[in-house]
Amino acid sequence: MNGRSRGGKSLPPILEICNTSINRNNWEEACTRFLLREGISSASNNGDNGSVMSRLTYQGSGVTYGNIEHLHKQFRRMFADIASAGKFPPHHIALLNASLSHSHGMRLQLERIIPAQRSEAETLNLQPKTVDFSLILHFAVASFLSGLDPKRLKQCPNCTRLFLLESKRRKRFCTDSCRSQHHNRIRVESGRQALYMRRRRQQIRLDNKLPMPK
Repeated sequence: MNGRSRGGKSLPPILEICNTSINRNNWEEACTRFLLREGISSASNNGDNGSVMSRLTYQGSGVTYGNIEHLHKQFRRMFADIASAGKFPPHHIALLNASLSHSHGMRLQLERIIPAQRSEAETLNLQPKTVDFSLILHFAVASFLSGLDPKRLKQCPNCTRLFLLESKRRKRFCTDSCRSQHHNRIRVESGRQALYMRRRRQQIRLDNKLPMPK
């Protein structure tokens, strides 16, 4: 994943990580990429993704795959409910508020990143001083939902990916390919495709004056 939807549009980091298929082999990489896209981590370029996650905690302990799997399912279900209803279900907002209110605040600090080469520009990174990764994710979800028109959030019925409508034009699928695949599958599952093929074979036999099968 590179932060873009299948249609080529850039997705918010929280939707990108929710669309990522999380497993035991890639969860640290996915979380590190999320932090980098949110601009709250200065991961090194040596590919040591674990060093980024090792600085964070989950309710006082080290972050594990099980923690991320739980949060991943929770937020995908939340976004799917919003996409289906076209509004914010109150119980999801209550859950977010409860998680945010139990923290001591989202403490962040801007840090100067001095480049190794003089030709490179100096940058700033927003570093979390709150090291609880659960709080960082809940804060990211709350920030994403703040000011969002819930009718813009959609879930593709074919591939189940989350995406945002870029205009008021109604759109059910994330890509034209997904729309075609979905309708083709419906035709096959409903038997219409089989009926069409049977009638087509019968017509070919009639046109060629072949005997009909018994």
